[in-house]
Amino acid sequence: MRPTLNLKSISERLEGTRAFVPLRTMYHNLFRPGLAKQRLARSTFYGQFLRPGDLVFDVGANYGEYSHMFLRLGARVIAMEPNPSCARILARCRSKDLTVRCQAVGDREGEIALFVGARSGHSTVSSEWMEKAITTGADCSWKNTINVPITTLDRLQREYGTPDFIKIDVEGYEASVFRGMSFRTRALGFEFHACALDQLGECLNLPVFERACSLNVALEDSWQFVWPEWRDKKAVLNFTAKLPADAFGDIYAIFEK
Repeated sequence: MRPTLNLKSISERLEGTRAFVPLRTMYHNLFRPGLAKQRLARSTFYGQFLRPGDLVFDVGANYGEYSHMFLRLGARVIAMEPNPSCARILARCRSKDLTVRCQAVGDREGEIALFVGARSGHSTVSSEWMEKAITTGADCSWKNTINVPITTLDRLQREYGTPDFIKIDVEGYEASVFRGMSFRTRALGFEFHACALDQLGECLNLPVFERACSLNVALEDSWQFVWPEWRDKKAVLNFTAKLPADAFGDIYAIFEK
């Protein structure tokens, strides 16, 4: 009997090892050529927020796909990634414009439990988000729990300066990240999940978004805005309330000076 190739099993076994990122890149180049076009669209999309020399905080950097993109756009990047295996791989990038911190980001400093996902992108410190994600039928599971250091955006701002853009991808812990932010940035983007719209509403009701700002939505890695014009919090909440529970995307905000 010919053995079957279980790509999912192989991927899960290799994830976190030195071989994972180069093999994944080779697989994408060979079997998913459309991803090159997608990466170009993503770079063009984020290019509207950044200028060469800008400072970016990449919160929830994973293996650094976004961090590397921000570097290619000419930014200086502070990459925050609490999963040690991901942070080690990201730190192999020798760019002088990249700083990698193996820490979570929230509303306090100290330690916190990180639930390590079978897929690194599902790692989270939010047990509430885990419970909601499972109800959508998504392929989510968690391998183990480790304690990791946690810091705040305010602390990072004191250390590195005020960022021009912040990208936040922390699987349901966004509100806590915003509670640790008291400064004004030019623009930011953060992930949302339709299965946890109460968490999105909580974010938009925090002081960060009480400042004059305009909002827009991009769905499921589309790299294009839902609306041609920027709107307000009410429009965002009304739109996301109509999405199916397994939908996800990003909310973007630009702040008035």
